Amino acid sequence: MFGALANSIQRRLTDPAPTCAPGSKTCQECHGEPETFALCNVPCGNSCKISRISEINLSPTTQRRLAELGLRAGMKVTVTQKISSGGRVLKIGTTRYAIDGNTASELLVTAA
Repeated sequence: MFGALANSIQRRLTDPAPTCAPGSKTCQECHGEPETFALCNVPCGNSCKISRISEINLSPTTQRRLAELGLRAGMKVTVTQKISSGGRVLKIGTTRYAIDGNTASELLVTAA
């Protein structure tokens, strides 16, 4: 199961973006919007761009800490390691950050 998920995400990260126009009826899936998925689903070694941080399950303290670390929408990150608890180690420039599984599931990303 995990192999299939990793293959699907790898394909999303490497395939070019859809060419349909925003609002077009030709592409029923995306309407020109980039597909988003949780950071916890990104395989190691892949880069992605944070598109949104879901605030539903994150405490205000965690949201503020992410902002202090520079993890904001629009940031390009590279997943360097998976942690057994579902978390990820992220690389931004030359700096690495460890993110727990709950936080990784709330960071929505697109292919970079």
